[in-house]
Amino acid sequence: MHHAPDTAHRILNRSAAWVCCVGVLVAATLAAFRGIEAWARPAFATAAPQGVDTVARIGDLVGSVALADGLVVRQEFGAGRDGLAGLRLRTVTWLKEPDAYGCSWALVEISADGRSRREVRSGTIDTTAVRDWEFLDLRFEPITDSRAVQYLLRIVAAPDRPERPIGLPLYAPKGPCRLPTIRREAADAVAADTPQPAALEIELVYAAQGVER
Repeated sequence: MHHAPDTAHRILNRSAAWVCCVGVLVAATLAAFRGIEAWARPAFATAAPQGVDTVARIGDLVGSVALADGLVVRQEFGAGRDGLAGLRLRTVTWLKEPDAYGCSWALVEISADGRSRREVRSGTIDTTAVRDWEFLDLRFEPITDSRAVQYLLRIVAAPDRPERPIGLPLYAPKGPCRLPTIRREAADAVAADTPQPAALEIELVYAAQGVER
């Protein structure tokens, strides 16, 4: 009888077919992964945060201060890139809808020797649009040559004493950083009671692709 060669031939054919199937499956799997990667890469690139720096590394929350009663908050920082186009400040409202009252801001450029200062951007804050624990966006025309320039952000609240003001949370700083100065302009105003040291949560926003010189 000659069954052995036939059996071996069938086994060989099955093995070849199995190897072929495995090869097709591997190729299809690789193609699928490459397709998913090609589809996902633009989405991840779009979602990744770009063009944002932080003024200071912050730790635990240590308190908050109300922007009212003539309060003046000053924060110095250095811009790391050209095209500075905005600042984002973490705010609080103590779970209330804020009243409408006067509150303004200004961005001041500090000279290299620290002797002269020039206001380069300014605006007002719509207090009624502020929401608890959200960022307040101060957007402005991008500054072409902001890289390595020292700035001062100044926020001034009107001398009013609204029942529902907006405020800034204060955090324990993590590592050395420039700390804000907080005081009141009016001579008869209640002194600002703030923990020290304390840092604000501020982000610097830059134009997406910089700006043309």
